[in-house]
Amino acid sequence: MEKFDKKINLGEVTGKRKDDIIKIIKSYKEIFEYDEEKLGKVNTVKHKIEIRKGQEPIAQKRYKETEEKGKFIKKEIEQLLKMGKIRKSWSPWA
Repeated sequence: MEKFDKKINLGEVTGKRKDDIIKIIKSYKEIFEYDEEKLGKVNTVKHKIEIRKGQEPIAQKRYKETEEKGKFIKKEIEQLLKMGKIRKSWSPWA
């Protein structure tokens, strides 16, 4: 149960409202998975983004992150790639 409690993050929700939400979540805990490696993926819906004919990608600068946050992001991406939750993209739109 301790692992379960650590995974619940309700942001700025406090007091009785937070307690009530946690109580509801715990009453349905069997439908949640807290081991990230066991999480599944949905492949029943195909997503498609319609792009106007002749439309070119819009170039944007990368967001600046602290070194610490950059390391965290890199680690998360590597883990998601390893688990097969995401894949590399070579699209000019990515």
